[in-house]
Amino acid sequence: FARLRWVIGFLLPFFIILPLTTKGETAFTLFTLNITKPGLELAVLIYLRALTIVMIIFPAFGTSQFDVSMKSLRKLRVPLILVQMILFTYRYIFVFLEELRLMEVAMKARGFEKRGDWFTFRTIGNFVGALLVYSFEKTERIYLAMLARGYDGTLHAFHVYDSTAADWLKSVVVIAISCVLFYGRNYGLS
Repeated sequence: FARLRWVIGFLLPFFIILPLTTKGETAFTLFTLNITKPGLELAVLIYLRALTIVMIIFPAFGTSQFDVSMKSLRKLRVPLILVQMILFTYRYIFVFLEELRLMEVAMKARGFEKRGDWFTFRTIGNFVGALLVYSFEKTERIYLAMLARGYDGTLHAFHVYDSTAADWLKSVVVIAISCVLFYGRNYGLS
């Protein structure tokens, strides 16, 4: 639930934008703004689907090693560029956060305190700009180092993933349950 709060916060604008912009029957009026019923339904649908996807992804990636998950995505024919973007983002987000922490420590060591004045806004703007420039330069150095070590654009993993009969059986059971739930709902069985 702690991880879901970021997703919930990210999806909240759908509840603001969609009910105001979707045409249809007015559900209620709030401060002279017409909130439409189709807009609310669409916002709830998108919100619940996104939460469902995230809640499925957490155990999928949380129960196996990250390199195994990336190799599995390639076996599922997810484009290589997308898998590599996920891989590099996951790896270097921690490098970026550590650099952010070090820069904040350096600012505090120089006596910087966050206030609501223009000096603070200008300093934070310079801080963000310097962090972006440093990150871009570091990215170039990392890429050149990878090329020097023989990076050719393909993924090499230590674990070779082979499907077993038990894996196929689990897949068939999951698909069968999904079909029963989907078609059962459509035909009034559930």
